[in-house]
Amino acid sequence: MRSIGGALEANLARTAVEVIVPPEHAILLEITVPWRGVHDATEELLREIHHHYVGWAQTLKDLHRRAMSDFHYLNGHPRGGEAIAIVCDLYAKTLREATPYGVRDDAARYWLTYLEHVTRQSGEALARNALVIRDAVAELEGILRDAPDLVPAASPSLRKLAATLIEAPAGSADGAIDAALALLRTSLDIVYEHWLACDDPAGWLRKVAPPGPLAGAAGGDPEFIAHADLRQLRERLRQLGESSSLRNHARELVAFPDNARIIRGYLAQADALGRHGGSTGAVAKIGWLLRVLEHPELVSVHETALRGVTRTCSGVLAQRAGTDRERLVRTVFELLHRHTFPYPATVLDLIKGLGREALASDDPDLVDAVIDEILATDFEYPGFHGFTAEWNVRANPSHLHAIRAYLRIIEVDPVAARPAARRPGRPPAARWSVDRRQRAFPARHLVALGRRHPTRVRPGEAPAQAPPRLLQ
Repeated sequence: MRSIGGALEANLARTAVEVIVPPEHAILLEITVPWRGVHDATEELLREIHHHYVGWAQTLKDLHRRAMSDFHYLNGHPRGGEAIAIVCDLYAKTLREATPYGVRDDAARYWLTYLEHVTRQSGEALARNALVIRDAVAELEGILRDAPDLVPAASPSLRKLAATLIEAPAGSADGAIDAALALLRTSLDIVYEHWLACDDPAGWLRKVAPPGPLAGAAGGDPEFIAHADLRQLRERLRQLGESSSLRNHARELVAFPDNARIIRGYLAQADALGRHGGSTGAVAKIGWLLRVLEHPELVSVHETALRGVTRTCSGVLAQRAGTDRERLVRTVFELLHRHTFPYPATVLDLIKGLGREALASDDPDLVDAVIDEILATDFEYPGFHGFTAEWNVRANPSHLHAIRAYLRIIEVDPVAARPAARRPGRPPAARWSVDRRQRAFPARHLVALGRRHPTRVRPGEAPAQAPPRLLQ
């Protein structure tokens, strides 16, 4: 054990990298000397962010936590303006260098949130700190000019910063206000141009909404923003840009919808369709949410949309009768087969909701449709691959969730879930041409559900053995 420890120590010494902290950043250490814990944490942060190999995701969280919690130490010091500027430099370094690229979205949001915090908490030092905010906004503008794909994620926080600055005491932050409003106007124009390049959601309404006012371009919800609205907003932004001073139109500008507001409008429109009343509105809402789930720019609300589909589908299946329900089930599962969503628990809740309502319906066509589609859906395998250093199991946490979901479906009507001869005149499932006895849905098939069909065996995976008999 002693030799192993010595070898490890020698290896760490051989691979150690010298960390050089720029001298100008030492002011953060000078200010925090009276507070030992804060000083040590600041020193560790500086070493971490200037290391040759940086774990940017964790480093950004550490930076933001220290920046927000330690602000009052810096703000109360005579050289506080310099220290706050150094903190902004660290945010800028993260925004330029961070990998993976998604961390840079967070860096832009965190930086703007910090600047908003500085504005709110500076007190009598606001006039001094406003110069730092102005310079930080100017630096951020240069970064966003070179990386315009960061603008949509930054626009909500930028709008909040501008709204906070214009509420500051008169004359205390004029330079920062002008810089923030100018960047906000430019950023909103980029955001609107970005959404105009996507499909016009007004076209979705014409396809899914029932006849009436909801099918029009206005959409029936004040938060819904279609292409016609975006064009009007861009024209007004152009007019504001030609004015002598944006500060004269500051309140109007900060009321413009940002990227987050546009995304929320899609969910608000789904609720407007659902409020139309009855099954017609519910089906229209599901159709709208399915389109949201296929829109790559709306990924931030995909999980919320899936939950909406789960709730609405359960209501429709519980109330409606006839072939419409079967068509609805096929449409929802077609989306699940076509896309892989990164939140399996939410997908399983949707499958469970559809399955339970189907088996409770006493509609054999609907039951067959749901069983067909569930068996055509990839199963959540255990994914066991050893143990962690703390002897925790490395496995797919969704595996047990999947088994529980399917058992909850079966418990509604175990008889309906058993193998049964296909009724005369019913065509075989379009997705699988397999004998009905092999598509049985008792619990003993759950572990190997994804391996039921040879075409579902994944590349490099050995053919499945017969599943264990969990239930007789």
